[in-house]
Amino acid sequence: MRLEESPYNALGASFVAMPELGTSKKGVAILFGWLDGKFQYVEKYGKYYRSSGYKTVIILCSSKTQSVLSMSKTDNLDVSEFDPLIQDLALEKMIETSVSSTSVPLSTTTSPLVIHAFSNGGLFRLRQFLKILNAQHKSLINASVILDSCPGKASPTSGVGFLTSGIKNPIAKRIAAAVVYTGLSIYFSAFADPKQHPIHLSAMYAVSEKNLDGNLVGPRLFLYSDRDELVPFKEVEDWILFAKVEGLQVAKVKFSGSSHVKHAVMYPQEYWNVVGEFLGKQHLSNL
Repeated sequence: MRLEESPYNALGASFVAMPELGTSKKGVAILFGWLDGKFQYVEKYGKYYRSSGYKTVIILCSSKTQSVLSMSKTDNLDVSEFDPLIQDLALEKMIETSVSSTSVPLSTTTSPLVIHAFSNGGLFRLRQFLKILNAQHKSLINASVILDSCPGKASPTSGVGFLTSGIKNPIAKRIAAAVVYTGLSIYFSAFADPKQHPIHLSAMYAVSEKNLDGNLVGPRLFLYSDRDELVPFKEVEDWILFAKVEGLQVAKVKFSGSSHVKHAVMYPQEYWNVVGEFLGKQHLSNL
């Protein structure tokens, strides 16, 4: 469904819709879309939340303002772009004033707030939102956090998937993959620190509650696949282990055969059943 045909209204840098009529309001769900994900595709996930009683917020991620190479471009944004949404969430009691920017509350398992982030691009936007909140001495209340096809790593393997994803000819793709892998291996070993890459820096806000400039507190559900070329499953599983070591409550589902951000397309019933169970309810999606 396109924006002009949808029940969503623009609110600063976000789009907001009320729960479907006849549903009991359960809370607020904020969806952080993948890089250059169009509204009509991210909105399909919003249908689940609206039909389940959630006021739903969609935040898109555009390559015009986000960079997978430079953190400076990603951070060079108007810090007021989220002000209307922050005011709205405060009225919904989804935001609280931080006691201390360095305090780290414990995770809890129940919350009227859901964060559903897609791919590394969604984490770029999530990081920005948390940092803006922190700069205002505010934070989100504890949330149920769902991570679809993320986090990944700044690595030659994921770089090959990203840079060769548009090549259809299998021979050309293999040749390009070999060249890209070699080039990225040299780049990361000699010229760049992967831990200063936007993908790594944004991932930390998904898997840790110990960041000094904004945190997302609550249990995590990782949804990923063994066939994702853009975010390989081994990278996700490394982050899952990291989150467990950090002391976070973690649940995970590894789908078989689904491509990047397509798990709900290939396995809609299983996907939404898992989400429903994680949120403490049973629900079958009508997507």
